[in-house]
Amino acid sequence: MKELSDHRAHTTRRPPDARALPCLLVLGMLCLNPSAPARAGEEGPMDRLQLTASASREVIADRLRVRLHAQAEGRDPGRLADQVNRRIRKAVEKAQRVPGVQVETEGYATSPIYRDQRLAGWRVRQSIRLRGPDLGTLSRLLGDLQKELVLDQMAWEVSPPRRDEVLAGLRREAVARFRDKARALASAFGYRGYRLVQASVNDGGTSPGPVPYRMMAMKAESVQPPALAPAGQTISVTISGTVELNDTPGANPQ
Repeated sequence: MKELSDHRAHTTRRPPDARALPCLLVLGMLCLNPSAPARAGEEGPMDRLQLTASASREVIADRLRVRLHAQAEGRDPGRLADQVNRRIRKAVEKAQRVPGVQVETEGYATSPIYRDQRLAGWRVRQSIRLRGPDLGTLSRLLGDLQKELVLDQMAWEVSPPRRDEVLAGLRREAVARFRDKARALASAFGYRGYRLVQASVNDGGTSPGPVPYRMMAMKAESVQPPALAPAGQTISVTISGTVELNDTPGANPQ
């Protein structure tokens, strides 16, 4: 028994497995600095604001949009289609001869007519759309076209070139207002500057609703050109974004 005890006493102990050392080091660091994970979670921008700024302008519409239609009802859909096609083709040819007027066809439809749950006939309808800046010329054209077509709708609009010109100025104005607001709020919260994190631009606008017309085609001698008074349209731009407040004045975008 003594020899066995002496043998155990002189037995050399093995060193810890080298593969376990990294785990032991990590555990030791966590014990010495238990707040390390919390600090890591606190890194990153903390003071951010979401802002919006807008600019708008009232613009006089410079183009009129008009829609007219031809319609026929009866029992023979082929004959009805021929009548509608003839009237629409005639109207398109007249409009194409007027300088500055854009014309396009749309909405061709053939639909059944039921009475007492029985097929009683057919309805054929097609529309044309006109656009033009010369109000006097377009007014006279409408008076002529209403001899055979029904005027559905009129609406004023700002032409694309004019709208693009106005939007370019409104974007610059909205951006300047956004920057002024960001600088003012940064100062109010005790910061010296800000940094733009993200921004988006929304180009919108409100226009007066279309003026509906529900008129029956009239005889040539009774048709008078409709009254066409230019209307205004509000065009607006809104900048939305997020800024990060900081103490670096040079971070402000110029």
